[in-house]
Amino acid sequence: MCSARRPPFRALLHLSHCSLHPRPCPCSIPSSAFPRRTRYDPVDGPPLDYPLRGGDKSAPEHREPRDSRVNPFPTDVYYLGNLIREHFIQKRFGFDFIVPLVGDMVLEDPDKRPTIDEVVFRFQGIRTSLSSWKMRSRIVGRGEISVVRAWRACGWSYRTLRYVLTRKPAIPDQTSWKGS
Repeated sequence: MCSARRPPFRALLHLSHCSLHPRPCPCSIPSSAFPRRTRYDPVDGPPLDYPLRGGDKSAPEHREPRDSRVNPFPTDVYYLGNLIREHFIQKRFGFDFIVPLVGDMVLEDPDKRPTIDEVVFRFQGIRTSLSSWKMRSRIVGRGEISVVRAWRACGWSYRTLRYVLTRKPAIPDQTSWKGS
């Protein structure tokens, strides 16, 4: 079932299951999930705007006075890196390959953080350097009980074997979504 037929809040919940489905569907995050969208003209130089004070207030830019303006793009890179750090690296095993990239994304100094284009380029390099078996490896929670771990490993082994035998790619790409 494709998330396009679901209400936006259901589509967000469905995102985590898209790549595991035998016939993955193109998923997208609805624009209503982002409260503020602003266009900046590159001719004007680096944009300065008030920090968006959302749920994540750990960005170093939030330590500045409320009336100070900052470049929002390094802050966005920080938010993305912190999300990956808090929800994947700190809670699950197997994400050691992305720790250096995330470490650069959450640097204290916004000028030393990579741009989003550099992040995408480095992530593509990391992704291509990983083996198919590493990309198919099971993501294990840090607090997972051994009995539960064994039970989930059985299901993961069955699914992985089925995907390997049917020659499904470890990470589906846009071309494999056509015609499903």
